[in-house]
Amino acid sequence: MLIVPEQTREHFLSVVKFAVENGVIAQLLEQLWYLHTYAVHEQVDHTNRTVTLFKDFAPQSFGLLWKSGEHVYMNGGLIYQGPTCPADGSFPSLTVNIGDPTKVGWFVHT
Repeated sequence: MLIVPEQTREHFLSVVKFAVENGVIAQLLEQLWYLHTYAVHEQVDHTNRTVTLFKDFAPQSFGLLWKSGEHVYMNGGLIYQGPTCPADGSFPSLTVNIGDPTKVGWFVHT
């Protein structure tokens, strides 16, 4: 299950608006669906598995936390990269995409 806590909802809605305005809403939705399905993949009992989003310091980005019950088993980010936020290690995202740093959209980093 994908969770957007109350304190993250305003940021989440602004990111969705940004995605719509920049023609990349389908790519964002694809990544959100991936996170949701990742939380429940290949597990016998996935009823307590969650992926929680929270506001990240990088613009249009989220931190994320994968949990099973109270056990944290992975954390990372759903990081936006694009013309104003390159994935080359520089500000403002301070992240590197080892795949294709020229792609625009959100990518899961762990």
